[in-house]
Amino acid sequence: MKLALVCLLAALGTTSATAATQKATGTVVDARGLDGCTYLIRLDDGQTLEANVPAEYQVDGLPVTITYTPVDGASICMAGEMVDLKSIKKAPVKRGVGQVVDARGLDGCTYLIRLDNGKTLEADIPEDYRVNGLRVAVTYLPAPGMSICMAGEIVKLTSIGRAE
Repeated sequence: MKLALVCLLAALGTTSATAATQKATGTVVDARGLDGCTYLIRLDDGQTLEANVPAEYQVDGLPVTITYTPVDGASICMAGEMVDLKSIKKAPVKRGVGQVVDARGLDGCTYLIRLDNGKTLEADIPEDYRVNGLRVAVTYLPAPGMSICMAGEIVKLTSIGRAE
Protein backbone atom coordinates (compact mmCIF):
# COMPACT_ATOMS: atom_id res chain seq x y z
CA MET A 1 0.00 0.00 0.00
CA LYS A 2 2.79 2.45 0.92
CA LEU A 3 4.69 1.60 -2.28
CA ALA A 4 1.58 2.32 -4.38
CA LEU A 5 1.16 5.72 -2.69
CA VAL A 6 4.83 6.61 -3.25
CA CYS A 7 4.55 5.65 -6.93
CA LEU A 8 1.36 7.71 -7.33
CA LEU A 9 2.96 10.80 -5.79
CA ALA A 10 6.04 10.41 -8.00
CA ALA A 11 3.84 10.15 -11.09
CA LEU A 12 1.88 13.26 -10.17
CA GLY A 13 5.02 15.29 -9.56
CA THR A 14 5.96 17.29 -6.53
CA THR A 15 7.80 20.56 -6.42
CA SER A 16 11.33 20.07 -5.21
CA ALA A 17 12.01 21.91 -1.97
CA THR A 18 15.23 23.31 -3.43
CA ALA A 19 13.87 24.18 -6.90
CA ALA A 20 14.13 27.87 -7.71
CA THR A 21 11.60 29.67 -9.87
CA GLN A 22 13.06 30.30 -13.31
CA LYS A 23 12.13 32.73 -16.09
CA ALA A 24 12.46 31.92 -19.78
CA THR A 25 11.14 32.61 -23.26
CA GLY A 26 10.04 29.93 -25.66
CA THR A 27 7.37 28.66 -28.02
CA VAL A 28 4.24 26.62 -27.40
CA VAL A 29 4.35 23.29 -29.27
CA ASP A 30 1.29 21.18 -30.12
CA ALA A 31 2.47 17.68 -29.19
CA ARG A 32 -0.94 15.96 -29.22
CA GLY A 33 0.38 13.63 -31.93
CA LEU A 34 2.73 12.04 -29.37
CA ASP A 35 1.35 9.42 -26.98
CA GLY A 36 0.24 11.00 -23.71
CA CYS A 37 1.24 14.55 -24.69
CA THR A 38 -0.75 17.77 -25.05
CA TYR A 39 1.00 21.15 -25.39
CA LEU A 40 4.67 21.58 -24.50
CA ILE A 41 6.91 24.63 -24.25
CA ARG A 42 10.18 24.60 -26.20
CA LEU A 43 12.54 27.14 -24.67
CA ASP A 44 14.76 29.30 -26.84
CA ASP A 45 17.77 27.29 -25.60
CA GLY A 46 16.20 24.11 -27.06
CA GLN A 47 15.03 22.58 -23.78
CA THR A 48 11.48 21.15 -23.76
CA LEU A 49 9.17 21.58 -20.77
CA GLU A 50 6.03 19.65 -19.89
CA ALA A 51 3.52 21.95 -18.21
CA ASN A 52 -0.21 22.49 -17.92
CA VAL A 53 -0.48 25.15 -20.61
CA PRO A 54 -3.71 27.17 -20.10
CA ALA A 55 -6.27 26.83 -22.91
CA GLU A 56 -5.87 30.42 -24.14
CA TYR A 57 -2.15 29.75 -24.80
CA GLN A 58 -2.62 26.40 -26.56
CA VAL A 59 -1.61 27.77 -29.97
CA ASP A 60 1.16 25.95 -31.83
CA GLY A 61 4.08 28.32 -32.47
CA LEU A 62 2.94 30.99 -29.98
CA PRO A 63 5.95 32.82 -28.51
CA VAL A 64 5.65 33.05 -24.70
CA THR A 65 7.46 34.30 -21.63
CA ILE A 66 7.09 32.01 -18.61
CA THR A 67 8.12 31.54 -15.03
CA TYR A 68 8.24 27.99 -13.73
CA THR A 69 9.58 25.65 -11.08
CA PRO A 70 10.93 22.18 -11.95
CA VAL A 71 9.04 19.33 -10.30
CA ASP A 72 10.07 15.80 -9.42
CA GLY A 73 8.06 13.07 -11.09
CA ALA A 74 7.32 11.22 -14.27
CA SER A 75 4.71 11.61 -16.98
CA ILE A 76 3.17 9.53 -19.71
CA CYS A 77 4.40 12.01 -22.35
CA MET A 78 8.12 11.84 -21.38
CA ALA A 79 9.03 14.56 -23.91
CA GLY A 80 10.63 17.05 -21.53
CA GLU A 81 11.26 18.23 -18.00
CA MET A 82 8.13 18.42 -15.87
CA VAL A 83 7.50 21.89 -14.45
CA ASP A 84 4.93 23.80 -12.43
CA LEU A 85 4.00 26.80 -14.57
CA LYS A 86 3.82 29.88 -12.33
CA SER A 87 3.02 32.44 -15.04
CA ILE A 88 2.71 32.60 -18.80
CA LYS A 89 2.14 35.49 -21.16
CA LYS A 90 2.42 36.11 -24.86
CA ALA A 91 5.91 37.36 -25.63
CA PRO A 92 6.07 40.86 -27.09
CA VAL A 93 7.08 40.63 -30.75
CA LYS A 94 9.14 43.54 -32.05
CA ARG A 95 9.06 44.79 -35.65
CA GLY A 96 11.54 46.59 -37.85
CA VAL A 97 12.66 47.40 -41.36
CA GLY A 98 16.29 47.58 -42.44
CA GLN A 99 18.94 45.97 -44.55
CA VAL A 100 21.00 42.82 -44.42
CA VAL A 101 24.72 43.44 -43.85
CA ASP A 102 27.44 40.97 -44.81
CA ALA A 103 29.62 41.01 -41.69
CA ARG A 104 31.68 37.90 -42.45
CA GLY A 105 34.80 40.08 -42.33
CA LEU A 106 34.31 40.61 -38.59
CA ASP A 107 35.45 37.94 -36.13
CA GLY A 108 32.66 35.46 -35.43
CA CYS A 109 30.06 37.25 -37.56
CA THR A 110 27.99 36.15 -40.55
CA TYR A 111 25.09 38.30 -41.72
CA LEU A 112 23.42 40.96 -39.57
CA ILE A 113 20.32 43.11 -39.97
CA ARG A 114 20.81 46.85 -39.51
CA LEU A 115 17.41 48.41 -38.82
CA ASP A 116 16.52 51.88 -40.04
CA ASN A 117 16.38 53.05 -36.39
CA GLY A 118 20.11 52.26 -36.04
CA LYS A 119 19.72 49.02 -34.06
CA THR A 120 21.73 45.99 -35.26
CA LEU A 121 20.28 42.49 -34.93
CA GLU A 122 22.19 39.22 -34.75
CA ALA A 123 19.93 36.41 -35.93
CA ASP A 124 19.90 33.16 -37.86
CA ILE A 125 18.99 34.70 -41.22
CA PRO A 126 17.55 32.25 -43.76
CA GLU A 127 19.85 31.52 -46.71
CA ASP A 128 17.55 33.26 -49.24
CA TYR A 129 17.93 36.55 -47.36
CA ARG A 130 21.73 36.50 -46.97
CA VAL A 131 22.27 39.20 -49.58
CA ASN A 132 24.29 42.28 -48.66
CA GLY A 133 22.11 45.39 -48.86
CA LEU A 134 18.81 43.51 -49.21
CA ARG A 135 15.94 45.48 -47.63
CA VAL A 136 13.93 43.35 -45.22
CA ALA A 137 10.98 43.67 -42.85
CA VAL A 138 11.30 41.52 -39.73
CA THR A 139 9.46 40.56 -36.58
CA TYR A 140 11.59 39.24 -33.76
CA LEU A 141 11.90 38.35 -30.12
CA PRO A 142 14.87 39.02 -27.84
CA ALA A 143 16.84 35.80 -27.37
CA PRO A 144 19.02 34.95 -24.40
CA GLY A 145 22.65 34.20 -24.98
CA MET A 146 25.94 35.59 -26.12
CA SER A 147 27.71 35.59 -29.45
CA ILE A 148 31.26 35.71 -30.66
CA CYS A 149 30.31 38.49 -33.09
CA MET A 150 29.02 40.90 -30.40
CA ALA A 151 27.87 43.40 -33.04
CA GLY A 152 24.21 43.72 -32.04
CA GLU A 153 21.24 42.42 -30.10
CA ILE A 154 20.77 38.64 -30.29
CA VAL A 155 17.25 37.89 -31.49
CA LYS A 156 15.05 35.07 -32.75
CA LEU A 157 13.37 36.00 -36.02
CA THR A 158 9.66 35.17 -36.08
CA SER A 159 9.25 36.40 -39.66
CA ILE A 160 11.30 37.96 -42.43
CA GLY A 161 10.31 39.27 -45.83
CA ARG A 162 11.55 41.58 -48.55
CA ALA A 163 10.82 45.28 -48.01
CA GLU A 164 10.71 48.10 -50.54
